[in-house]
Amino acid sequence: GDELILAQGKQSKTIALATKGRGAILMGGRLGKTYWMNEDTGDMTTSTYYGPALPAWVDTWNKKTLADSWFGKAWDRALPASAYSTAAADDTASEGGWKGLGKTFPHKVDGKLKAPGPDYYEALCATPYANDWELDFAKAAVESEQLGQRGVTDLLAISISATDLAGHDFGPLSQEVQDIVVRTDKQLGDFLDWIYGKLGKEEVLVVLSADHGGVPLPEQLSS
Repeated sequence: GDELILAQGKQSKTIALATKGRGAILMGGRLGKTYWMNEDTGDMTTSTYYGPALPAWVDTWNKKTLADSWFGKAWDRALPASAYSTAAADDTASEGGWKGLGKTFPHKVDGKLKAPGPDYYEALCATPYANDWELDFAKAAVESEQLGQRGVTDLLAISISATDLAGHDFGPLSQEVQDIVVRTDKQLGDFLDWIYGKLGKEEVLVVLSADHGGVPLPEQLSS
């Protein structure tokens, strides 16, 4: 991102986002702008390193309180249960059940709270709903920053953090991770359809990568 900005006389923009701060910051570099979830409020935030205050468009987006829209909802499988036969059993002793999510489908997403709060937002980040939250913000970034619409190449970097967090909690062989991957495939497809429609398919280069893989939970390996 930094090299892109420098190569184009600082006319390019780099926007990086994630639910996790470290996920956004490492992609955003020193010259870009980065945003991540404030797990106390469910809003997008940033660091004063990037500026004294959030841009007006981010404040406007935060006022939607989008993260709160999934409070109390159930995360269930997107496909019939039989489609998950190659994954581990739905209930295994090694699963964590992060922030009240529990170990089995359906997972109630409320952090065991009566109203949205920190434990809820942390639980949300380990579900596929967090992808919807991130990609909605990504659309706002494209529109508000006019990414790819100013005659120069821009970089939009999105870290899909839910797969990582669910992998740590349920294990990469879990039905939960399989479900997030199934859902992420559709979510990314819908987002790409949107951005192709806005900018033109020939104007967008898509690169998918990962910061690391994941090994099965020790309990699953030993069994």
